[in-house]
Amino acid sequence: MKVIYVSMAISSVLWILFFIGLNYSRELDDEKDLDIEKSVVENININKHNYHEEIPELPSSISNKELFDKCIQHIKMYESFSEKMYLDNDGSQTIGYGHHIMSYDTINIVITEDEADRLLREDFNKYIGYAKKYTDTYNKQLALGMFLYNVGETKFASSTLRRLIDNNLPIDNEIVKWHHFHKDGKKLSAKVLLRRREFELFIFNLNT
Repeated sequence: MKVIYVSMAISSVLWILFFIGLNYSRELDDEKDLDIEKSVVENININKHNYHEEIPELPSSISNKELFDKCIQHIKMYESFSEKMYLDNDGSQTIGYGHHIMSYDTINIVITEDEADRLLREDFNKYIGYAKKYTDTYNKQLALGMFLYNVGETKFASSTLRRLIDNNLPIDNEIVKWHHFHKDGKKLSAKVLLRRREFELFIFNLNT
């Protein structure tokens, strides 16, 4: 009988140690996920002071040019400026305000902010051109252009978001879902991406 009691006691201790180890492992995973998100935020080059940006107030009457410039300012805030080439999250060679360097680009190794601004405006206009295939409304083209600048047209083309826009349906609940990223096989959430989606939705729903 003593052997049985001793065996049961050892078994109980082992189970307690197992659950302690399991909880500790989960805590480590949570810390790792937080570190991953911090790493992604750093790679995005977000201006840390504007991380919790509030949706701006716009004048009741605003020209297309002023609205375009507001969107440029917004992209600059989240992309930030890099005078030298770096690797984006998807491995693309990137410079300036998130400009992906193409094989046909003739860009200096180091660029100025003025050159980066020119590249950004060219890229943004390109994505606005893509957006024109999906909507005729200028503020919606700007909003979609910002979204495409960050996400790319390939993912958008087959998305529920595109189908909602095609059918002139509200996108409020759908666009904010696009704040996730994948790292080490895990699907994680980044608040910085949610802020971008909220601003894009704000511009999309403007009555200009």
